[in-house]
Amino acid sequence: MLRTSLALLPLFFVGAVYVGDTWVVEPNPTAKQDDKPTKLKESMQVLKKGQRSLRKMIKDLKANEKEIIETLGDMEAASMVALSEEPNAPEGMKGKDLELFKVGYRLQMIQFMGSILTMREATLKEDAEALKASYDALSDGKKHGHENYRDF
Repeated sequence: MLRTSLALLPLFFVGAVYVGDTWVVEPNPTAKQDDKPTKLKESMQVLKKGQRSLRKMIKDLKANEKEIIETLGDMEAASMVALSEEPNAPEGMKGKDLELFKVGYRLQMIQFMGSILTMREATLKEDAEALKASYDALSDGKKHGHENYRDF
C-alpha cells in the first residue's frame, strides 16, 4: 500500500485529485498560461535570434552574404506567421479600441516585414550602407512594436 501511495505522489504535484475510484488531473492553478509556446512566441523567438545574428553579420556583408540571406529568409517566414497571430490585448479592451489594437499590430508587423525585405534587397545589391540603414529601421520597429504590443 505504501509503495502504491508513493507511486501516486507525483499526481498531487500536477493537480490530480482522487474522486470516487478515479484520479482526475486538473490544471495547475499556479502555472502561468503564458508559458505555453504559441506560434506568435515561437516566431518572435526566430525574429529575435535572427536580429541578433544580423547585428554581427552585417559588419562584413561580402563575407556573410549567404548567411544574411538565409537569416532574412527565416525572419521573413517568421514574420508572416506573426502577422497571422495576435498578441494578447490589455485586459478590458473591447469594441473599437480592440479592433484598433489589432489593426495597429498588423500594421507594425507589415512595416517590420518591409524592413526585412529592404535588408534582403540591400544584401543582394551588395549595398552595405542601405543594409545598415534597414537594420536600424528594423531595430526601431521592434522597439516601437514591443512598447505597444507585448503580451499584457
